[in-house]
Amino acid sequence: MAGSICAAVIGLAEPAGTILDGLRSTPGLKVVGLADAERERLEHFAESTGLGVYDDHRTMLLETRPEIVFVNVPRHQEAELLALAAELGIALWKPYPLGRDFDEAVSFVKRFAKANLGLYVSSPYRYCGGYEPLAHWLGTLGQVHLIEDEYFLPAELGCPVTGWRASKAQAGGGVLLEGAYSGLELITSQFGLPELVHCVTKTGLCGQSERPYETEDLSLVELSFGSGTLGYSVALRAAAQAGRQTVWHGAGGQLSLGPGSVSFKPMDGKAILRRFRDRAAKPYERQAGELVQVLRGEQAGTSTGREHLLPMAVIEAAYLSARTGQPESPSHFYELHDLTPPAPPVITSPAG
Repeated sequence: MAGSICAAVIGLAEPAGTILDGLRSTPGLKVVGLADAERERLEHFAESTGLGVYDDHRTMLLETRPEIVFVNVPRHQEAELLALAAELGIALWKPYPLGRDFDEAVSFVKRFAKANLGLYVSSPYRYCGGYEPLAHWLGTLGQVHLIEDEYFLPAELGCPVTGWRASKAQAGGGVLLEGAYSGLELITSQFGLPELVHCVTKTGLCGQSERPYETEDLSLVELSFGSGTLGYSVALRAAAQAGRQTVWHGAGGQLSLGPGSVSFKPMDGKAILRRFRDRAAKPYERQAGELVQVLRGEQAGTSTGREHLLPMAVIEAAYLSARTGQPESPSHFYELHDLTPPAPPVITSPAG
């Protein structure tokens, strides 16, 4: 039987408990150390998990020598940790988005490619319980005419905007980069890069008076694909209630993904509903289980940093469009880095 893959976690702020729950539920993965600069969090995790804790992440990595490190720190602190992991020869997982902007995202991908190491990014949709039926039914839609993606965060969770999330330099952006990212990652993994992106954003909807903030509260993005498919993404972090849904309208029917369910309504048949119930840690467990196989050389990695350049290019084009008021091309940002955008995948039914 293959030995366990050793993993470490850096950063114990939320949702570290959920991430750790997923990792410790993964067969073949052994968590060998936790690191955080805040003593109170370290003491809490030491007591609740019985794992070794460190207030210095470099010391932890050198002493425990993990094969992969899971990073959960504020976005502006990630670059230093990614550089350290690459220097020490350690694969790395991080939460989405891949970077604060496309330039940073490319630098991360190139650094790990040069070190011949894996760089992986969280993908809630790809590792949710509804992804398998979603992928199957998508192949039966035929030509997709329209994709709708919506993300609504209740105001009590999204406002006020404080700390590093209030800073454009530290966060990279607001609800477009955080809220819309997962849907855009899912869409680009299925359809590739759109030819053109048009975007408008709004800031100041949280009504804060004491501390000003720079990141947007509302984004509306229009996507135009070369296949003729059109799409839109709308994200709001000052909504009255939570909402999350992606809908595909095709020649063969309508496909919908929402919290806990996937449904397919054929043009000439009865709607089919598949429900799934994932505990919060389950997507982390599914991805960690895949990474165990990847690090053992048993399969190729998915949700890699290189794949996540696609949504990063769309978002970079969206922010540029919000400034210019004109449609912009995501592929332009690949060209600036002498990169070639990947060809759009061919969508077919797994059963076909």
